Amino acid sequence: MELKREIIVIEFTLKKIFEKEEISDLDVIISNKLLNKWKKLTGHIENDEYPLLDFIIDDEPDWKNYCT
Repeated sequence: MELKREIIVIEFTLKKIFEKEEISDLDVIISNKLLNKWKKLTGHIENDEYPLLDFIIDDEPDWKNYCT
């Protein structure tokens, strides 16, 4: 199977598993194996620095209250 196609199939399968209302133990095992395979195929390297310095929360929220 072509590398790009195999990556897309793995991503689609993982997405379908996580869209389920209830995830079984077997789904977790399959997902873990697929995720590890995806990491190898894409060359993904996790950021393991501690602490992560990316700020997730902005100083001021970017929203407006339209219910006034």
